[in-house]
Amino acid sequence: MLSRLAVLVKDAGRYLAGLERRLDGREWIAREAFTVADILLATVLREVRKTDLIEPYPRLKAYYARALARPAWQRRLSLCAERQGVTAEDIR
Repeated sequence: MLSRLAVLVKDAGRYLAGLERRLDGREWIAREAFTVADILLATVLREVRKTDLIEPYPRLKAYYARALARPAWQRRLSLCAERQGVTAEDIR
C-alpha cells in the first residue's frame, strides 16, 4: 500500500505530465498570449518550487521561468516581500 505522500507525488506527476504535453510547441498554457490562466498556473507551480516535482518536465520548467521573469511578476514579488519585511530573494 502506498503512503499518502507517495499517492500525492504520483498524482502530481500525472498532472504535471499533462501540462508538459500541453506546452509542446506552446509558450503559454491557454492561448498564444499570456493570460490569467498563466498567472494561476504559475501561482500553483510556485507552491512546489522547492521540490523536485517539475524536474522531469523541461517545457514546464521553462514555462515557469518565463512566467516568473515577467516584469509584473517581479514587481508583485518585490511588493509581497516588502509587506512581509523580507527580501524578494527570501520568497523567490
